[in-house]
Amino acid sequence: MTYSATNQRIYLFTLFSMLLLLDVVTTTRILLIGGVELNPLMAGVVSSVPLHIGVKALFFAAMVLWARWWDVRIRHGGVTVLTVLCTWFTFVVVHNIGSLVSLPTWVMA
Repeated sequence: MTYSATNQRIYLFTLFSMLLLLDVVTTTRILLIGGVELNPLMAGVVSSVPLHIGVKALFFAAMVLWARWWDVRIRHGGVTVLTVLCTWFTFVVVHNIGSLVSLPTWVMA
């Protein structure tokens, strides 16, 4: 593992954790103003913020282990896994922010 590959992993792990946190924050805000969770797998989880954070933390840990597992098998496989995950959750967060921005201003007050 080269120095630059290590830096990429650190950057992607950090980005992934921040995207998961932003997902929790934006989803919670949407739910507080009357929105609904669109992911049927998470619908029963998001009503409790501590449970939502816990599930995201477990998901993060599982994905970190999965990325490391791929690194053992394919060179830079973990970077690829993390890049795909970061791309996916970027779309999730952008969708959530778009949902919040499109609301009338009186709803956000």
